[in-house]
Amino acid sequence: MHKLQFVDAYTQDIIREESSVSKDNIEIIFNTFKQNDSQEVNLMDGNGNILRGTYVTANVIESKQQTLYKLFFQTSETEYRLP
Repeated sequence: MHKLQFVDAYTQDIIREESSVSKDNIEIIFNTFKQNDSQEVNLMDGNGNILRGTYVTANVIESKQQTLYKLFFQTSETEYRLP
């Protein structure tokens, strides 16, 4: 199992988490951010809140059962929310 977490770099809160049996899609997303320092994106958390995020750093934690890919962002709230 492979997991990709979008994490608030300051609070360490997990903004969003995605899981996949295949690592291909997760690695594409992970490597895209690693290659583009300070990339700005909009992130949607589990409650439908939209956060503005600036990519800071990344980390990979591997174990026998899973690989955890973590992308860290400096975040700020926006006025946008899902209805």
